[in-house]
Amino acid sequence: MNRCLVRCVWLAVGFLTAGAVFAQIPRSVMVGMMRSAIRPPTGGGVAPADLTWTVRDSSRDWTGAALSADGRRQTAVVQNGLIYVSTNYGVAWSPKGSAQSWQCVAMSADGARQTACIYDGGMYFSTDYGNTWTAGGESLCWVSVAMSADGARQTALEDNGYLYVSTDYGNTWTTKMDDASRNWRRVGMSTNGQYQTAVCEMKEDGDTGERYGGGIYVSSDYGATWILKVTDVDWSGVAVCGNGARQTVCGSASQMYVSTDYGATWTATDVARDWRCVSSSSDGTVQFAIVADNGIYKSTDFGTTWNQAGPTQWWEYVTSSPGGSCHIAVVLGGGLWVAR
Repeated sequence: MNRCLVRCVWLAVGFLTAGAVFAQIPRSVMVGMMRSAIRPPTGGGVAPADLTWTVRDSSRDWTGAALSADGRRQTAVVQNGLIYVSTNYGVAWSPKGSAQSWQCVAMSADGARQTACIYDGGMYFSTDYGNTWTAGGESLCWVSVAMSADGARQTALEDNGYLYVSTDYGNTWTTKMDDASRNWRRVGMSTNGQYQTAVCEMKEDGDTGERYGGGIYVSSDYGATWILKVTDVDWSGVAVCGNGARQTVCGSASQMYVSTDYGATWTATDVARDWRCVSSSSDGTVQFAIVADNGIYKSTDFGTTWNQAGPTQWWEYVTSSPGGSCHIAVVLGGGLWVAR
């Protein structure tokens, strides 16, 4: 059976009573159903007003985005849609590629090299700033990809599967963490790719219903070996600063966790929220995070405290340029928002 159909979540199809009936459906399908039934808020506004978030493209099923170091070049991907690129800091966007179930994208510091991945499909690579794309990579349920500043080192995650690393710009991949399948969610890495952190959600025992696992996995040798850290949390996002020393992870119904020693130890900060994704400037000072059905939150003290600093939407993903001058937040079934 395709691994993409194995990793499922429970959706109630009746009232939550003693006789309720449940069905298992893939997470990507469930999210789409829920967000069609519960429309994202359409309001704007920023609180507090230190950045203005502006909708820059149409309502689509946006799933991921990436920016060059200076923020001028930007790429965003759409589930069951196209790849969109911008060369003017997100003001205007041009469609590229073909309609696929795009899930995630990463780019080098200059924006020349880019990798986009398909959920239940392969990878596509661009060496001309996202203008043209070439197919490659194994067909799997990709959920996240990250790359070093030069694009040579890349790491990708398979939903309910394994972790994969490449040291040759994505031409060949080596399987890691293949002792067991995991509900991988996000991966991030330092500028040179030496320090990497990947997070996964908890799993559920099909017989007992007991939930287990979930973890922060860190690597300090370019993805060759991985060490498990904080467990038993539904981790959903990770951000790694330029030199890898400062890292932040977030999870569903969890506090933020920060590390100042390259992922060796972790400290819980702020309050528990339904965090979905987190991004960071290169030095780690300024960070942005999203709450799934709430707002964009900002931290200016390395992820210690957080305050709402963006409009309320049903956010899917947020990312920042390494220089910290430009930011993108996207909605699955909504708009693409840019702040700078």
